[in-house]
Amino acid sequence: MSRILLVLDHKNNRRLLWDWLSKYYEVVLPDENNPEWLFLNSESDVCAIANSAATSNIDFDLCILDGLALDRVWQWVQSTRDAQQPVFLPFLLLTSRQEVRVATRHLWQRVDELIISPIEKVELQARVEILLRARNLSLHLQTANNELQKNSELKSHLVSMVSHEIRNPLSLILGFSKILEGHIVELSSAKIKEYLKQIILAVERMNELAEDLLVVGRLDLGKLEFNPAPIYVESFCRVLVEEFAFIDRNKHNIIFQSLYTTGSEKTPSLAFNNLTKAWMDEELLRHILCNLLSNAIKYSPPGSTVHFDFICYDNKIVFQIKDEGIGIPKEEQNRLFEAFHRASNVGKIAGNGLGLCIVKQCVDLHDGKIEVTSEVGKGTKFTVTLPLLR
Repeated sequence: MSRILLVLDHKNNRRLLWDWLSKYYEVVLPDENNPEWLFLNSESDVCAIANSAATSNIDFDLCILDGLALDRVWQWVQSTRDAQQPVFLPFLLLTSRQEVRVATRHLWQRVDELIISPIEKVELQARVEILLRARNLSLHLQTANNELQKNSELKSHLVSMVSHEIRNPLSLILGFSKILEGHIVELSSAKIKEYLKQIILAVERMNELAEDLLVVGRLDLGKLEFNPAPIYVESFCRVLVEEFAFIDRNKHNIIFQSLYTTGSEKTPSLAFNNLTKAWMDEELLRHILCNLLSNAIKYSPPGSTVHFDFICYDNKIVFQIKDEGIGIPKEEQNRLFEAFHRASNVGKIAGNGLGLCIVKQCVDLHDGKIEVTSEVGKGTKFTVTLPLLR
């Protein structure tokens, strides 16, 4: 609802406008906590209204003044308008023909519309509506401009990051390829295998970056949609854990635990085909769990344990992934889901800062929520809660 600020010297106009405009808009006074302003009329009280307007920090979409008030608070009007630039903040002047002379010296630079009494309700409503539409349009344009600026900065950051992330693996691939090309006869089979392994890892790193960029691009363009289908979630999780154990070559101990809850009790899940069949988007769920499991392994020392708990409630499913890794500094946890942001303690651990951004948006598309608890040096736990649509 649009907010209208009344800064009027005349008591009757103040009260009448309040009564009428309050039916359609939120109407405020310079001192919202003092409704007696509606009925004050002495010269000292009028000055107090003007001074209160000049010192109040009230948010509003339209200010309605009269000539005497404008003469006293014109500097506040000017500074308030300037502070809102380039967003349009309208001021409407209600005045008699006699007061126009008083207001003229401040009129043209500071007021957007003028109505001379006697005031017709139809005319006033039309002027108010036009000014509020112009205000809303200006706000929408400012929001769109901010988004464009944000996207421009994002693209600039993206180009810089991609250039940096691709250059290193490309240099590595080129270097080892030249060694193999020029000295393959001289190299032992062990050295050849080592160089080929490094080339494969570099290619996998570039492929991971390309996949993440494709997902982020689809999210940014609004092309990544929520397409739920029947899925046995527990079975899906178990297969995912097996895949990660194979890729990780069992360097970490990944413990998967499945629980089904009834009320406050937790019991091992039996006959999961009946208990955890749900409608979810398998592609989005894979993005969520793969990124979280990948991070848990990546930022944890070899030999440590990664706990993956699957908890099925009557109306929701909770995924908890807990590691014993480096942890996340507390002051940086509120920026975890920003694109390209990486914690200051990651050191030389490879990454592009896109994984958690993808996770957050995939969780949002499921209308779920994600929470994190972490302590540096002691590990991190991510908790993802998604509605269970049967």
